[in-house]
Amino acid sequence: MKPFSPREVVLRIKTMMARYNGLIKPVPKDHSASEVLISSILINPTSRKVTVEDEEIHMTPKEFDLLFHLATHAEIAFSRQDLLRIVWKVEHEEDLDYRTVDTHVKRLRDKLSEHVPNREDLIHTLWGFGYILRLPH
Repeated sequence: MKPFSPREVVLRIKTMMARYNGLIKPVPKDHSASEVLISSILINPTSRKVTVEDEEIHMTPKEFDLLFHLATHAEIAFSRQDLLRIVWKVEHEEDLDYRTVDTHVKRLRDKLSEHVPNREDLIHTLWGFGYILRLPH
C-alpha cells in the first residue's frame, strides 16, 4: 500500500528471503495456530509455550505475546508506541508508558540468553524508536 518507506520494503524483502532460506517457517495470515521456529527457539501459540531444544522457557503472558508478535513479524521495526497498542492493546495516549515495553524486552532478552547462548542480540534496540527481531545469519 502506498505511501511506503524504502526501509520498510528492504525489511520485507529480507523477511521473505529469510523464509525462503529456511531460517523461519512461513506464517499464514491466521497464525493463531502456527508454531514459529527461529533458530532453536520454538514458539507455540496454541499451548503458549516457548521451548529451546525441548526445554521450556517460562514466560509471563505479556512476554509471550511480545515475543510472538516480534517473531511473526521478524525484520520489521516497531516503535514502542506500536508495541503498546498491538501487544498491550493501549489506545489512549495518556495510558502509554514506554518503559513497560523496555522492561519486557529486557526480561525477554535475559530469559532467551539463559537458554540460547549468543542469542541476546536477537531483539535489537533501535535507539529513539523501538525494537526489531533480527533473524540469525
